[in-house]
Amino acid sequence: MSRVKLLSLGAVFLGVAAAGCAAPTPQDLQAADAGRQQAERAIQALARAVVDKDPALITPFLSPRLSPRDVSLLQSRLEQASWLERYSGYTPDLVEALGGTSWRDWRRPEVCLAVPVVAAYGQTSEDELTLEKVEDEWLIKGLQMAEPRPGDLLDPPAAVRRAIEPQARELMADLEGGHYSSVMYALPKDQASRFRPPVLSWWERLIGSSVAGISVLSDLETMQEFSILAWPDLQAVPQLVYDSPNVIAVLYEVPYVWLRGGVSETDVLRMKLLYRKTPDGWTFFSIRLSGKAIPSS
Repeated sequence: MSRVKLLSLGAVFLGVAAAGCAAPTPQDLQAADAGRQQAERAIQALARAVVDKDPALITPFLSPRLSPRDVSLLQSRLEQASWLERYSGYTPDLVEALGGTSWRDWRRPEVCLAVPVVAAYGQTSEDELTLEKVEDEWLIKGLQMAEPRPGDLLDPPAAVRRAIEPQARELMADLEGGHYSSVMYALPKDQASRFRPPVLSWWERLIGSSVAGISVLSDLETMQEFSILAWPDLQAVPQLVYDSPNVIAVLYEVPYVWLRGGVSETDVLRMKLLYRKTPDGWTFFSIRLSGKAIPSS
């Protein structure tokens, strides 16, 4: 290779190196500072939306480039997360979320931020916020938060508790008094409400066993034979847990024995009163019992 070509290549490499090590201009630093300030406001708006359980609070900070469907999905994701008990007291770490960004990040069309969060009982998590620059403003393009799983404890809005808890207490009082027919009367008159799917063992799943739905009435009749060691305090705030999309379970745990049925040591009967969200509000639609004495539960 000729000396001229070597000098040319050297000049190219030096140019690339110089570009990579270029110092930020005052405009770069000003743009980065403005970006961090706008990102901080967006994160604070997210925190308010979670704490207030009101996804509409995030709307002014959403990118106008999002489609109506994307906006709906993002707000739904935020609302679901905000109902999780582990998100109660949502406090993002702004310093950690923004301190690691450089001026180069704010020269790009998008910035993805990992937002550390401290919430209820000191629990920590990390959410992901994607911002995009629209003209001179950084706005939210994407959001990743924890998704609820069956059994997760919930802390829904007070209005949801008021819609669910009074009837749940009445139903539990009926069960404590032995009036299980009142619970059956409160159920819708459809098979999905009055029969439950069995929980199959690993062996039954392996061999492809098929078991018919089990009557809720049969479960309640069986429960009448139990020796209940302690009924729940119905004045206490009950546990609400996530069951499935738009379904909340009011969970009670009751210690019992059933000598005739072979349960001679104390077992815990888990009683879930299931409420489904409908256009008319939250509606009681089934009850699920599970424990050693309840078959295929």
